[in-house]
Amino acid sequence: FLSRLDPKKGLDLLIQAYMQVYSHAVKHNPQKLYPRLVIAGPGKSSAYGMMLQEMAKPMANQITFTGMLTGDAKWGAFYGCDAFILPSHQENFGLVVAEALACGKKVFLSRQVNIWREIVEDGVGVAAPDTLEGAIQLVESAFEYSASPRKDALDARKTFDNRFQIANTARIFVEQFEALSSSSGES
Repeated sequence: FLSRLDPKKGLDLLIQAYMQVYSHAVKHNPQKLYPRLVIAGPGKSSAYGMMLQEMAKPMANQITFTGMLTGDAKWGAFYGCDAFILPSHQENFGLVVAEALACGKKVFLSRQVNIWREIVEDGVGVAAPDTLEGAIQLVESAFEYSASPRKDALDARKTFDNRFQIANTARIFVEQFEALSSSSGES
């Protein structure tokens, strides 16, 4: 996770889901290595951030709070992770999702992130409801993905280039505007 620590982002659900999925997985296969949950973003020392860290204390060896990352550290976090997760309760766009795709990462997000349809349609991510059950589904999917061979980094980057890269977006906007203009002139 890389975004601000805010109740809107569904982090309480993510931590609960991670703790449940991890505990269940370790109980059934204690020798296997499981992915860690890294929560990066501003707000670590806010009241909400402190509450999240307290919630995660029982798994402090598996859940890390980095605080805000910028520059090379931010991009290193994106490139170094297995996948990106955003169980947000509401996102108009989800810029961090586009950034993760640009780094070739599969994304796991709630259906309240308004670009979830494009992500699922292109097969570069999983979407679920913004509930505890949905967060569990996202974490389980991320665990399964983490254990599988990486073959969709190029697909994620292609989705970014085709759907979210600003030059392509501007070109599509202009084409649609021109089409609208010409069709309104015909009536």
